Amino acid sequence: KMAAMQYSEGCFIISLILLLLAYPATAMMTPPTKKIVIIGGGHAHVQVIKALNVNTRPSNVEVTLIDLQSAASYSGMVPGCVSKLYTLPQVQIQIGPLAEWAGIDFVQGKVVGMSLEDEEKKTVQVEVSDDNGGVITKEVPFDAVSVDIGSTTRDFNRIPGASQYCISTRPISDLVVRIEKEEQLLKERLKNGTFKAAHFVVVGGGPAGIELSLALRARFNEMLDSNLSITLIDSSDGLLVNETPANRKALESVMAKYNIDTRFSLLVDEVTSSHVHVHSSKDQSCREKIPYTHIIWATGA
Repeated sequence: KMAAMQYSEGCFIISLILLLLAYPATAMMTPPTKKIVIIGGGHAHVQVIKALNVNTRPSNVEVTLIDLQSAASYSGMVPGCVSKLYTLPQVQIQIGPLAEWAGIDFVQGKVVGMSLEDEEKKTVQVEVSDDNGGVITKEVPFDAVSVDIGSTTRDFNRIPGASQYCISTRPISDLVVRIEKEEQLLKERLKNGTFKAAHFVVVGGGPAGIELSLALRARFNEMLDSNLSITLIDSSDGLLVNETPANRKALESVMAKYNIDTRFSLLVDEVTSSHVHVHSSKDQSCREKIPYTHIIWATGA
């Protein structure tokens, strides 16, 4: 379903851009050069890049792709990467080679502005590294622009302490790297005898939170065994409440099989260095502190 949605989104963007850049009505006219700028190289725009490759797009259309990173992670495979089913390179889309194949200019940098006042001189301002290691601003002209830079994790910057202590699922590219770093720290603590136990708390009981809970069990279970506990907390009344009873029952069995403690109807008030402070969504006077050693923020977009 997710792949179909991403494909449809890509097709819509392609159709809109080509309508905006349609050929002149008079067939004998030489069509003017048109410039398309694509901001964001994630999997939605991958469909656009493929469709706008040099062999299929109109000859008068030039395309530039802008992204801060050289690779984009495919979100559907990230839980498998966390569980070590895939390596990080296997879940990444290498943006540079893809752009080169499509005959598209790739600018790696940070978009800091967009000029729209002059219809004839519309540009995107991009901060890029120069040859001396400094930062310069590059002007990229466009006639049509498509922006798809992903989303942020809901409430991550609103809940006190969340951005300071939690590992967010976004940006996706950072999630696996941060978990790998935590794994190395755990291995060092095991080696020097300072390790006691690991308690992972995953905030957010949607599909991403559920998959990550199970992925953490798969990744760390052999190394930590009985010294590993995982708690999944969510504000709803149960797992995937909009699914069928049979599906929910099957999922509950899986969570129990892999010893994932599920806590429902809980809202996070604050995250400190050692505890998640929550209250019941049904009774605000009912509050508690859930201890953790590692915490994943997976509350969705």
